[in-house]
Amino acid sequence: MPVATVDISSQQSQESQQPFAMVHNDRRARRKRSKKSAAQGAAANSWAAKSSKEARRGDEACVSGAAGRDFRASGGDEIENNNNVEENDKGNNNNSSNSSSNGGRSNSCSSDGESEVCSEKDQPLQHDEGLAEPMSLTDESIARLIELLAREPDYHPKTDFLFRINSASEDKVDARLRDEAIYNLRFLHKFYNLSPECFAHAVNIADRFVVKVKVKPKYMACLATAAYLIAAKMIEDQSDWPVPEKLVCMARCGGSANDLERMEVIIRNKLRDQRCLEEAATPLHFLLELQSLFPSVQAFQRAVGELETSLCSVAVYEHRPCVLALAIARKHLLAAAGPANRNAVDEVLSQLCDLFQLSPDSLSEVDAAISGIVSRLQTRTPAPRLLVWAVSRRTLVSLMRPSAQASLLDPIRED
Repeated sequence: MPVATVDISSQQSQESQQPFAMVHNDRRARRKRSKKSAAQGAAANSWAAKSSKEARRGDEACVSGAAGRDFRASGGDEIENNNNVEENDKGNNNNSSNSSSNGGRSNSCSSDGESEVCSEKDQPLQHDEGLAEPMSLTDESIARLIELLAREPDYHPKTDFLFRINSASEDKVDARLRDEAIYNLRFLHKFYNLSPECFAHAVNIADRFVVKVKVKPKYMACLATAAYLIAAKMIEDQSDWPVPEKLVCMARCGGSANDLERMEVIIRNKLRDQRCLEEAATPLHFLLELQSLFPSVQAFQRAVGELETSLCSVAVYEHRPCVLALAIARKHLLAAAGPANRNAVDEVLSQLCDLFQLSPDSLSEVDAAISGIVSRLQTRTPAPRLLVWAVSRRTLVSLMRPSAQASLLDPIRED
């Protein structure tokens, strides 16, 4: 800030015309004012110098802080401040002694003061790969498995005789026709998107009816569709029940909705009461009790999908439901388990084999049969079908009658 100046020449011309006392007092007052203004200017200059000095000091502090951060990030050995150099040297010595005592464990903090600020994410992560996740079944699941084992012989159909039937000469459903009907029923099940229990019960009901009653080949598609309708009424809500008229059109099983409902009544009468239908022990019931062993929901859903595909073959479904469920669970559990959990999976599987009274050889045999059927059916596409128009008799007669306008048309000349 500039110092105030005074015009001396003009003041002296005025002083010559005034008395001495007044001039002396005016000089002294002007002198005081000039000193005061000079003091104010000096104070302003010192304040500006002090501000610039503090600004330079702040910039130096920022630079030194950035250098310190760069040093900690890159592990360098130099910074500008001598005190920080001594402290860092001391911290490095302490860290080297700690690393040697801890078996060479590295530490990212370089000084004692900075070690208090270090967070957990700066420390190296520790992985315990030797620890395996605990795998076990609850007491309730084991009790339900024992109950299912008790009901298994009463509700599992013995369909091995279907391989010995000649459908052409005996006019009865054989293994090939049964597999074809259940395979088409699976596509119908995917269309309605009902629960997997619905499809498992439908297959069980259809096979048990085939075992009890002589079914002609032309009725097998209607039988499978009616079994699916019964299973849907047992398990699903009433709002999700398939409509018989639409179900007949989608399944293309032949006949009408009344024929489908009559087949439903026949199945219920042959299999006696409703309790006999609902208490069936299917392979899916065993697999549901093993759901807690699967590492994820996606792995369990893949196992359920493979089980649905396996039910389309009599060669696979002739095995016991517990064996079929355990073979599929074993395949997916071993595929999803890591090296650390493999021993735990083997231990649980051995306990289940003892509970089901199975041998590892029987599981390997069923696994091979499942793999062959699944690989064959997954690559297969449903047979193409012609589009059938459902028209009334009057419309059909009018379509077949020759048009009266055809004779009124002139013949087309080729020349």
